[in-house]
Amino acid sequence: MPALITLAVITNLLNLAALIMAGKKGGKTGALAVTITTHRYLTWLSVTDLLAAGSLMPAIVYLDRSVLTYPWAFYYAYLDIPIMNALTSASVYIVVGMSVDR
Repeated sequence: MPALITLAVITNLLNLAALIMAGKKGGKTGALAVTITTHRYLTWLSVTDLLAAGSLMPAIVYLDRSVLTYPWAFYYAYLDIPIMNALTSASVYIVVGMSVDR
């Protein structure tokens, strides 16, 4: 699992870097020619996927959650699942919005 999450973070960082470089050039060069709307969809998709992969890191760090400090216990009890659900749902909604826009 850590190897897959690390791979997801690396690929999303590369994707985000390519989208930022394409945005600086105006998005009208070669294979990266996309509309501004599609560019925004893809940029936000990369950001939400990067944050979703990053939110999985604390979830796998403490697999044995019987001995946690109060802040970590609070995070796992009230914030961990809602944050992951919100980010993955946002990712799905971005893909749906891009599909409808296209």
